[in-house]
Amino acid sequence: MPVLFTYDPTTDAGMVRLLIADTDAENHAFTDAEVSAVYATCSNSVKRTAAQLLDIMSTNHAKLAVKVGRGDVDEDLTKIASELRAQAVVYRAQADEEDDGACLEAQTSPSWERWSYTDNVLLEREDEVRQ
Repeated sequence: MPVLFTYDPTTDAGMVRLLIADTDAENHAFTDAEVSAVYATCSNSVKRTAAQLLDIMSTNHAKLAVKVGRGDVDEDLTKIASELRAQAVVYRAQADEEDDGACLEAQTSPSWERWSYTDNVLLEREDEVRQ
């Protein structure tokens, strides 16, 4: 029988579980297979996976969102889904910041600066010199 839940914060799957607070083996929200599937669809990004899983959790909580009041005790479950979505937005923004340095882009363009003109004259490339 496959293992449904493992938690090791030194692995990517464990870090995802830590970020979404799904660390209780007795009461976990996602199986290892579910975490792995979402991880694969999120380009192997821990924070994007955490954000996606939080969105999934928020959808489940939104189905159960109710306000209940009995006597002096009020229970408001309507805010749980919005809080989970807000945390998902934070994780996506952090993932975007981390990705900014991952892809460098270079652009070259001709320069008509003085040093270029001087270099061309000194190298006797007068056909390339433009004034």
